[in-house]
Amino acid sequence: MNSEEATALDVERIKWNRRRMREVSQKRALIEPILARIRSAMKRMDWPMALSAVEEALAAMPDEVTFRGLQAELLLHKMRDMPAGLPVLRRLVRDAIDKKSVVWMSVAIRKLFDPAKDYSDFPRAERFAMGQELSEHILAAKPPQGGEGAKYLSYGAIAQYYHEAGREGASNRIGRAGAEVARRGAYRECSKRGPRAMLSPGVFHRQG
Repeated sequence: MNSEEATALDVERIKWNRRRMREVSQKRALIEPILARIRSAMKRMDWPMALSAVEEALAAMPDEVTFRGLQAELLLHKMRDMPAGLPVLRRLVRDAIDKKSVVWMSVAIRKLFDPAKDYSDFPRAERFAMGQELSEHILAAKPPQGGEGAKYLSYGAIAQYYHEAGREGASNRIGRAGAEVARRGAYRECSKRGPRAMLSPGVFHRQG
C-alpha cells in the first residue's frame, strides 16, 4: 500500500468515526427524555406508564437489551401480565441464544431464576427448559477479554436454576464460583448494569 492509499483509508476511517459519533449523539438526544419518563414512572411505581416509556425506547433502540429486559420485568413481575409478558420473555431468550451474546443471556436468565421473585404463575416446564438452555450456553461461552463480567453476573441465577431443579451439587459449585469471582471484584463494574442501572442517563449494555 502506497502513501496515497494509506491517506485515503485514513480519511474514510475519520469520516466513518464522525458519522458514528453523530449517530450516537442523535440517539442519546432522542433517548434521554424517554429515560427521564421511565425513571419518574418507576419511582412512582406507575408500571403502565413505565412500560409505555420502555416500549417507546424500544421503538428507537430495538436491539438495546436493557430495555428488552425491563419490558419483560415490568410485564411479568410488576404487572403480572403473563399473556403479554411470556411472549416477550420467549423472544428475549431466543434472541439471546441466536446472538450467542452472554450479556443478553445473562439478562434473560435473571428474569427466570431470581430467588426474590414469585414464579408461581409461570409455566414450570417451559421456565425450566429455558433455564437449562440458557445455563448451558452461558457456562460454555468464552467471552472476549474484559467481557467476562456478564457471564459471572449470571452465576447466581444459574445456581438458583440448579437448586430448583434438584441439582444441589451443581448449584453449590456455581454458587462458590460466583462468590469467588465477587470476592475478587471481577464483575464489580458489570454488576452496576441492568434494568435499575439503566435508569441513570446514558447507561446501556454493550452488545456481546
